[in-house]
Amino acid sequence: MHIIDRGEIPTTEELRNDCLNSHREQANGMHTSMEVQETLEFNEYTETDSPTRLPMFATPSLIGRTADMSHVCMRSIIAVKK
Repeated sequence: MHIIDRGEIPTTEELRNDCLNSHREQANGMHTSMEVQETLEFNEYTETDSPTRLPMFATPSLIGRTADMSHVCMRSIIAVKK
């Protein structure tokens, strides 16, 4: 499964791992047989200011910090069936 989500740019190893671990927790919590791979790719982009856009809301990360949403990216994560 190829997952694309929007979020904070993983500028450190800690943020990269936090993002991957969040996806692992979701897969485990949903009792799936999906295994999140170590690969995380991303592309920075600028949010549109269109009045019809779907706003993005940051939630606290697994490591307990509030995301810096001043610069965001599209994150690409791969999960495979075990």
